Amino acid sequence: MDTDFSHPPRGGTVVVAGATGFVGWALARFLSWDYRVVGLSRVPPRSAPGGRHAGRVEWRSCDLFSLRQCEEA
Repeated sequence: MDTDFSHPPRGGTVVVAGATGFVGWALARFLSWDYRVVGLSRVPPRSAPGGRHAGRVEWRSCDLFSLRQCEEA
């Protein structure tokens, strides 16, 4: 996999719900190569996991059981 972060994402925007969980973070990190990724979680990470990948995910806090909060995020 390419490790060059100097290029901007090539695709659109993808929202990943539960992005601080094991599967959600792996998905967000993978998609961040080609897409602008917005990670949703109840509590945003204090320091996003993944080191260099962390800056490629935009974090938004919301309760995933609230449709209104998810739409606003």
